[in-house]
Amino acid sequence: MANSLAAPQLPPPEFDILDRIRQSSLDCLNDYKILINLSICDKFLLNLNDLEINSILNDLPKQIKFPLQFSSQLDELNMVSMVALLDCLDEYHHFLKLTTGRGAWETTRYLVMSLYLSDHGLTTHAMLQVTSEQISSILSLPTHLERPMPQNPAISLAEPDPQASQLIQFILNLLHQIGQALKHANLPNLASFLISRINLDDDQLIRQLAGAFPHFRDMYILDNQKPVYLMREALLLLNTLRHTSIPFSNLKSSYPIPADKNLSIMLVQLGLLDTSQSTQEELRKVFSSQSTFTLSIGSATILRAASIACCEFLIDRITLLSQQNQKLKNVTQEGLNRYLLALSLKHSCVPA
Repeated sequence: MANSLAAPQLPPPEFDILDRIRQSSLDCLNDYKILINLSICDKFLLNLNDLEINSILNDLPKQIKFPLQFSSQLDELNMVSMVALLDCLDEYHHFLKLTTGRGAWETTRYLVMSLYLSDHGLTTHAMLQVTSEQISSILSLPTHLERPMPQNPAISLAEPDPQASQLIQFILNLLHQIGQALKHANLPNLASFLISRINLDDDQLIRQLAGAFPHFRDMYILDNQKPVYLMREALLLLNTLRHTSIPFSNLKSSYPIPADKNLSIMLVQLGLLDTSQSTQEELRKVFSSQSTFTLSIGSATILRAASIACCEFLIDRITLLSQQNQKLKNVTQEGLNRYLLALSLKHSCVPA
């Protein structure tokens, strides 16, 4: 499968995007012969302990927790929506933990707070003016490493750190991209874009986000014919908007899980997903490996889609299993999604 994928059009207006996320993910699961292990899924759910269940039931989305006094509801909305927007560094979680002591989420939170407290704040102008040097400085993430010369260890040479440079460039490009779109719309910040769409429902808001910002177009064509809609970034943002002090009252209460690579790998390595019979050789290797590996964008997309289908299956099983375990009765899809994503980050830091 190719290492770059074309993007489909958004589904026609008569098709709800949330439904298309669920259905196209289930289609991926079936088309590429990925299995959900019923017995392991049931065991996983029934073995949740009291502490884990309480965290599922009681925790609020991390995106809305800030030790700040906001000047207005719009100010708060701008902060939390920017956090949701930049909550896409999970692929760098282990690297960030090793180099800065902060994981992906802590890095996102720290970056947004630092930008918010800077002279220009989280404005369109600030996003367009930010530089790679500023990001490197805020994150205490140097783009070069000092290495001693083999011939003379007393002398050190600065060598580029490709992973740090890649991460900083990714953040920079994203901020510039969002800033350009907001400037084109003559808007001062992201909150202004969102507040003008406060009465939209989920489907309408996702379409508006994907239409305005390339960052929200998490959708692909597999094998030159199969559209799959994942929409991770849009799902993260919508779920955050539901918990702000501004009422986005037409948004639903539950969404498919915003699947990333960490989640999908965890579901395979814990045995909930079985890729051993997959039509994709890369995915068959994932099932038999507990070590680090690299997936093509095609295989990674298939696996992310399969993880969405698996998590939908888990919430369906909770309905049945709650007859055996009353504590599962009040577990919501939102709570389970939040727990699984947090667990996948912890799992990604466990040495193979």
